[in-house]
Amino acid sequence: MAAEVLEHGTLQVRRPNREHLMAIRRGEFEYEDLMAQAEDKLLEIDRLFAKSSLPELPDKSKIERLLISVRVDWYRPV
Repeated sequence: MAAEVLEHGTLQVRRPNREHLMAIRRGEFEYEDLMAQAEDKLLEIDRLFAKSSLPELPDKSKIERLLISVRVDWYRPV
């Protein structure tokens, strides 16, 4: 998921690799294989992070304004 956010700026909740994730959950991989996959994924994430256009830190004031707007809309009488 982190690589997806860094590369495309989006996040898919329904995972395209669901079957692979379920196989991990079922214990169908050896520990060493999982660790190798994790290392590969971390290297990919580091590479993507280095060239990502995402900001270093979130814009807290923008987030706060969005939260206030959502709450005002939610509690506005109909």
